[in-house]
Amino acid sequence: MPKTDYPYLRAWCKMMGSLAYYTEMQVEEAHKEEAPFTAIYKGSDGTWHTFEEIKQPKTKSSIEQLVKDQP
Repeated sequence: MPKTDYPYLRAWCKMMGSLAYYTEMQVEEAHKEEAPFTAIYKGSDGTWHTFEEIKQPKTKSSIEQLVKDQP
């Protein structure tokens, strides 16, 4: 899958220190479930949470920078 698929999810995984295989599994699951483009993670209740829901400005800024830095 192209690295442009789910850039916010990829950035979140990178920030959390996830291994590459886990990130790819999450992106694949997001595709299958048609998660929102700005999805960052799937909650235990099955709901995809999005970048827009992040409340901490520092966290939001970190994710934005990681998205910009993606190839």
